Amino acid sequence: MATAQPFCHLGDTLVFIPIPGMKPRVKVSGKKVAWRLLSADEARRAYKIGSTLHFARHDGAILYPDAEGRIMEEYWQRKRDVTTIASLTATAGKPRQVAMGRQKVAAMPTDDDFGSAQTYRLDVAPLVTTEADDLYLDISYAGDCARVYADGRLVADNFWNGKPMLVRLSDLVGKSVELRILPLTKDAPIYLQQPQRTMLENAPTETLLELNGISLIHRTTQPLYTR
Repeated sequence: MATAQPFCHLGDTLVFIPIPGMKPRVKVSGKKVAWRLLSADEARRAYKIGSTLHFARHDGAILYPDAEGRIMEEYWQRKRDVTTIASLTATAGKPRQVAMGRQKVAAMPTDDDFGSAQTYRLDVAPLVTTEADDLYLDISYAGDCARVYADGRLVADNFWNGKPMLVRLSDLVGKSVELRILPLTKDAPIYLQQPQRTMLENAPTETLLELNGISLIHRTTQPLYTR
């Protein structure tokens, strides 16, 4: 029975993550080996880069080496809810009929499909700061797919999978911004994870379309270590 989950190896040392409720014991081919056990907190923040184990300072952060060989930490901080920047300008028309493409997957929507999407105007002017390059709109929605346009030009698109849609604020500054969302029909031949499939099946009508909220988030990238 497994008492710990393998994580990585550092030279001749094996690194493991404990399985809750189990006292870890490690043997390989019946022989004892050098090993290290991470705590649950360490395991959440651990990255093996090269032959070294590094630990992020923030939960959910990403560690990576840059061109200068520094270990960089990238993390995201939610600043505030800004859902009020969205105002409905057009309700959705007839849902598109999702056909199967040549690769046996659902066909992508066309520009004409988005002509009948549910449309919101996004007033981003009050959000603009000198940090616009590192600020993003975190758009939480449910439906078929969504697009964001700035001055009529497509700047971001997203197929719904339960995760928010991220759009860089600097792409929207000083422009007329629209969010368009297509409804998803219950019989659409697309794959969804069980939580999203349940949401679709429990929709009060034959289609699912929701704008659940918009948040402003800040991306920070900095060296993990200072020299």
